[in-house]
Amino acid sequence: MRSFILLLLSIFILNSCAAITAPTIKSLDSIRVVSVDEGNVILKAHVTLENPNRISISGKDLHFGLFYNNTSLGTGKCDEAFELNAKASTPLVLDIEMNLDSIPGSLRMGLFEMDSIPLKVKLAFQGKLGFEYTHSGEFKLSMEKLQSALINQYFNESGFEMKDIKLESTNQSKSMFKGNISFSNKLPFDIQILGSEVFVFSERSGGVNVGRFDLADSLIIKKEETLLIPCIITVDNMKAMSSGFGKMLSGSLDYYAMGPMHLNLNELEFKVPVSVHFSFNPLTGKVIILE
Repeated sequence: MRSFILLLLSIFILNSCAAITAPTIKSLDSIRVVSVDEGNVILKAHVTLENPNRISISGKDLHFGLFYNNTSLGTGKCDEAFELNAKASTPLVLDIEMNLDSIPGSLRMGLFEMDSIPLKVKLAFQGKLGFEYTHSGEFKLSMEKLQSALINQYFNESGFEMKDIKLESTNQSKSMFKGNISFSNKLPFDIQILGSEVFVFSERSGGVNVGRFDLADSLIIKKEETLLIPCIITVDNMKAMSSGFGKMLSGSLDYYAMGPMHLNLNELEFKVPVSVHFSFNPLTGKVIILE
C-alpha cells in the first residue's frame, strides 16, 4: 500500500512539474560596466524574473547566452541559488561577460548610430528534482553603457600609424625630428586631439627617458576623414648616447616613443596609446621607421 501511495505521489509531482510554465525575464532594471579589457566587457545586471505559476520554484546554476543579429556576444550567470515566489516577481543579480570582438565589423560600426542594442537572451537554470527551465526573451541595452568600450576597441584595432620621420636639425645637445602620423576616422562623429603624453625611451621596456614626442593639438579629424597629424620629436643627445653607446658604435640608435594621446569625441575623453619604434644613424642622419 505504501508503495502504491508513493507511486501516485510521484506521478502527481511529475504531472505538476510538466504543467509548470517556465519563468520569464520581466525586465532589465539596471546594468553597469564593471571592467573593460580590450574586447571583453564585464557587466553587472539587475533583472526581474516573473514566475507565473501557483507554486514557488527553487533554482540554481542559472546561465544564459546573449545574441545580436544571430551573433553570440557573450554569456552570463547567477552563481547563487534563488527562490522564485509563486505568482510574483523576483529580483536577481547577474554577471555578464560580453566579447565585442565577436561582432562583425560591418555590424559594429552601425552600433554607433543606435541609442540601444536589441539583444536576445536564452536562459536556463536547474530546478528541484533536476528539472531544467529554459526561456528565450529580448531586451535593449543602452548604447551609453557600451559606447566607451566600443570606441576603445576601435582605436586599439585601427591605431595611429607613423607615416614618415626625418631629421630636422642636430647639435651636441639635442636632435630634432619632424614627422606625420596618419589616422582614418571611420566613426560617425568628429575626433578632437587635445594633446599627448608621449615620451621617447632608449628601450622598448621603458629604460631611460631621452626625449619627448609632441603632437599638434586642437586638431579635429572629421568623420570619414583621413588626416596627417604633424609631430615633433626632440631627443636629448647626451642621454641617448650614454644609454645607447654600444648601439651607436654599431651604427644606429633605437628610439621608442610611447605614451597616451588625449582625444575628445562625442563629449567623451579617451586616452589612446601611441607606440613608434624608429632608428637613427648619427653619422648619416638616416631615420628608419621600424614599427
